[in-house]
Amino acid sequence: PGPPSLPLLGNALAVDVSKPWVTYKAWGSQYGNLFYTRLFSQDNIIINSEEVARDLLENRSYNYSDR
Repeated sequence: PGPPSLPLLGNALAVDVSKPWVTYKAWGSQYGNLFYTRLFSQDNIIINSEEVARDLLENRSYNYSDR
């Protein structure tokens, strides 16, 4: 899940350019520790928790290393 986006811009207008982490923190409170955004034509997965980041990037890295 993630915030609703506009057709071509995605979520680019909703993110504060000078402090994007503030926007991501607010969205994390609403959508959870792992959510999807689209900025222009770039897909982004935001990880908002150290625990989730460690689990995905360290403990499960063998699942994703061939991609």
